[in-house]
Parts: sequence; C-alpha cells; structure tokens
Amino acid sequence: MTILDFYEPLPAWYLYNPYDVYGIGHAARVLVWVNQIGQAMIGPDMYIDIEVARWAATPHDVRRIDDSQDLLHGQRAARRIKECYEHELFSSFSDHQVD
Repeated sequence: MTILDFYEPLPAWYLYNPYDVYGIGHAARVLVWVNQIGQAMIGPDMYIDIEVARWAATPHDVRRIDDSQDLLHGQRAARRIKECYEHELFSSFSDHQVD
C-alpha cells in the first residue's frame, strides 16, 4: 500500500477521463510534490496542515471538463470535495479544515 492508495481520487469523481493527462497519474505526481514542498515549508514560523494540503492537491483536477485550459476546474473540484465532506474519508476533518 502506498500513500496514493489513501489519497487517490476515485475514478468516478472525474468528469473527464481519469486516466488522461490530468487524471490519476497526475494526482500521484502532485501528491509527491505537495509532500515535498509542504515538509520543506514547515518550520517554527510556518504551520501547514499537510492533510488538508494533500486533499486539496490530489483531487484538484477531478472536475475538469477536458485537457485544455479549463479555468474553473479548481472551483468545481473544491465544490465537489465539499459535497463529499460527509464521506468517511473526510469524517476526521473539522469545518475549518474543509473551508
């Protein structure tokens, strides 16, 4: 089991092809980067909620309508994740973390 197994967006969440350019493979690459950048930024004067960062990063393209420039895909993805808030994956999140 890898970290992606826990954070991987479900194929059904995608409006567009979950195996295309901005699909699950992209989510895995983004997860690697969010972990690296998040860990590097954490310090005495910087708090980063890495759980929130992971869940914001990995599904950010799930509501993309195509592989071209889709300026509203992030907003649609955020709404979708908030809709899924009651899902068991997010049951440990506070309202503050969801917002």
